[in-house]
Amino acid sequence: MTTHTISLIGPQFTGDQKNHLPEHHEKENTMSNTYFSDDGNYGPANGLIMFNTDGWSPEMWQEIIDVEDNERSSLAVHFSSGHHPWRDAMCNTCGLTPFELGVLEV
Repeated sequence: MTTHTISLIGPQFTGDQKNHLPEHHEKENTMSNTYFSDDGNYGPANGLIMFNTDGWSPEMWQEIIDVEDNERSSLAVHFSSGHHPWRDAMCNTCGLTPFELGVLEV
């Protein structure tokens, strides 16, 4: 397993340095959170949440893929919390069964 250290760095840019920054970095004397990924993508990191998804089942991933964009982070928080309110042998929040969630005891 690879461990990554994440640091937030907030440089103060002035003068001509600002001309080379992406639009979301244009305000002086403010710190912007920006993510940089190994595949070369980068952008604003407002609202960025990181999860360990090692134990997620294929059914959980399918739910993440199928859910509306604006609900995806809430569903990821739900899966990561491990709290599933059961109703009729299904999670009342995500609709998955204990088997699909990899839960051994309900």
